[in-house]
Amino acid sequence: MRLFGRVKTRLPLYCTGLAVVTALAGIVLGLKPASAAGGGLAYDEISRMVITSQGSGPPEAGSYANGSFGADFQAAVNAAAPPKEHHGMFGSIQNAMAMGEQAMNLIKVGTPSTHYYLNGWERTDDPGHQTATIYRGDLHQTIHLDLANKTYYIETPDEKAFESGPPPPMAKPNGTPPPAQPGTAKMTISATSAGLGPKTLDGQSTNGYKQTLKMTVTNATGSCSNGSFGMAMTEFISRYPEPTVSTSSGKAIPQKSSYDPEQMGVKPGCKPTVTARTKVGPLPPSGMFALWTFMDMSGSMNSTPQQSANVPAGSGFGFLVERGNVRTLGASDASLFQVPAGFTKVTEPSSNQ
Repeated sequence: MRLFGRVKTRLPLYCTGLAVVTALAGIVLGLKPASAAGGGLAYDEISRMVITSQGSGPPEAGSYANGSFGADFQAAVNAAAPPKEHHGMFGSIQNAMAMGEQAMNLIKVGTPSTHYYLNGWERTDDPGHQTATIYRGDLHQTIHLDLANKTYYIETPDEKAFESGPPPPMAKPNGTPPPAQPGTAKMTISATSAGLGPKTLDGQSTNGYKQTLKMTVTNATGSCSNGSFGMAMTEFISRYPEPTVSTSSGKAIPQKSSYDPEQMGVKPGCKPTVTARTKVGPLPPSGMFALWTFMDMSGSMNSTPQQSANVPAGSGFGFLVERGNVRTLGASDASLFQVPAGFTKVTEPSSNQ
């Protein structure tokens, strides 16, 4: 995840208000590229949303809620386990309450997963539900495993295309869209980066980095809107390269993010005067594996110039990703990406179920 070198400078010229938040968040989250091929890699991961406010700020950089990654991961696995099913007259009510409690616990402790990469193959395990999904681009297959019941089924692109049928026709627009409304504003953008130094996380050596991006729009007229947006990315980068995933063509390509301004409610007529300030210090190395990442976002839209300039830091929400139990994989681990012995093939579940 990188803030610098990813966001095109022309983006703020036509994105205002909430659209800027949506576009920038999508770009940063979606541009985690696969790197040059290295050895295989496996790791556990926890991802969760963090609500921040003046009373509850973002987590301390490189910290763990339960003291260690292992404790955090176990708490997430425990919370993700399906609740016991109740029967009888009040069973449905009890089941609904249990599901609601589980959802709240997952928000608090995060969603656990285990990931494996080797030879361009990918496997993702859901330890809470005891399932796994294997992506084999070389075989044009997605293999679904039920680890608890020892069953599996296989999807192929051709099968899914045949089952889904042709795409529905696009609806015709009702009349000509209204012309873009003009607008002006003053937009100030500032970006910084800094090194946080070395830190040992879950037994692995890492180096920390923090990047910030702040934008304020004032003196808005017409289609422009006053507002502010702030984003901070804190990462602790390990010595491991990012794992590579192959496509069905056998080529390993970066994941890309795309956005359509017209579909995000932007106002193309808004043409602000932009002032940019940067203070670039150490930047995280490209293509390396992060063990701890927190992205914090805050903002206010349609506010007065005074409100826009004084948005409290950490007033918003963030995304936290913790990784640990990192280990390398080799040729002897290829069986992880195959259907295990003793598993029974079953019919693929209907999409209507």
